[in-house]
Amino acid sequence: MFEKRKFGWGIVFAGLIAIIIAAAALYASQTEKKRFERFKLTAVETNAVITDIQKERVRKRSGGKTHYKTYYTVTVKYDVDGKDYTTTLNYHTASMRVGDTVKLYYDPENPDYSMTDPKVSSLVMVVLGVIFVLVGALMIVLELKSYVQINSLIRSGQYVICDNWTETDSSTTVNKVRYHWIVCDYTDDRGGQYKFYSGTFHPNREPFVQGIPVKVYVDLNKPKVYFVSDDGHR
Repeated sequence: MFEKRKFGWGIVFAGLIAIIIAAAALYASQTEKKRFERFKLTAVETNAVITDIQKERVRKRSGGKTHYKTYYTVTVKYDVDGKDYTTTLNYHTASMRVGDTVKLYYDPENPDYSMTDPKVSSLVMVVLGVIFVLVGALMIVLELKSYVQINSLIRSGQYVICDNWTETDSSTTVNKVRYHWIVCDYTDDRGGQYKFYSGTFHPNREPFVQGIPVKVYVDLNKPKVYFVSDDGHR
């Protein structure tokens, strides 16, 4: 039985999750749009004044890297029969300034309840939904393509032997643990130089044994598709 590159169910699962999130975002967008259209039938339109724009920069860590995301809270004020009401918008645009006016709709029987046209927020949700669908689908397609191509290389016995490899930290962090991979530097008979990376693994597992060459399944005419095998190691 020949060696086989395992199918990346984790990648496919992540892709499916991205598509599900996209579907949920699109559904929420359409639901909000319908709710607004119903509300607008009996609501009163008015101009609300932006009184405050709060900006919060949130620090997040993902994949061992630090990311920053900015959130905005836009507060507006509107007048109904001489009484002021305040609410926050469900969207923010870069052109907004304190003192600007925006359209807002309120319930004449309960002026404290208001809504803004979700056109902007819906557009954002649609754009994000499309991006998530494309990313999720691309992840699944690339995984399927890689699985087929690499196992084809394994079946046909297309590989090189790499003696010069080192174990280093990878770019992946799981539960605050920096995972490892091996980096293989290979030079062919014509002097062409290649660098191949294995899959990541927990530093305590160490599936590769120092001093033992590794087998890299690859067609050097198409070196972007390859598989570093730990067969013959631990």
